[in-house]
Parts: sequence; structure tokens; C-alpha cells
Amino acid sequence: MVEELSRFDNICICITSHISTTLDYKHLDTLMLLMGAARDTFYLIYDSDTDRVNGIIKQLDFHPLSITLLATVTHQDEWDMD
Repeated sequence: MVEELSRFDNICICITSHISTTLDYKHLDTLMLLMGAARDTFYLIYDSDTDRVNGIIKQLDFHPLSITLLATVTHQDEWDMD
């Protein structure tokens, strides 16, 4: 899919990941959020006050986009934190 999309001049592809090895692509380091900022980011999107959020954030390696995406899906699909 990436190869197909990259054929268009008007499309820019940005893939984010915490995988440390990349093939022939440019690699940019992504800064991690501190626990407080990561928790605030999650709570701004999905209003929940539970200690389980800390564990989830740690599993996501404090990666900002991952936290945002998971909180968004959690909110949209009305997941229960349990």
C-alpha cells in the first residue's frame, strides 16, 4: 500500500512507530511524553480516572501519537477501562 501511494506526487506519507530499525526510509526520533503529560493527553480525549491508564501509557512507551490514537478509539467505541 505504501508503495502504491508513494507513486502520487501530491501525497506525503508519514509512518510513525517505535520500531528502531527502518529500511530505506528517513528516521526521525520521536520524543516521549512525561507521565503527567501523557496522562493529561489521554484524559483530554477519554475522560476516565483510573490507575489502569498509567499501565496503558507505560505499555505505549509514552509515545504521543499512540496515546492519542488509543484514547480516541477508546472514546469513540466507548470502551470500559476494565
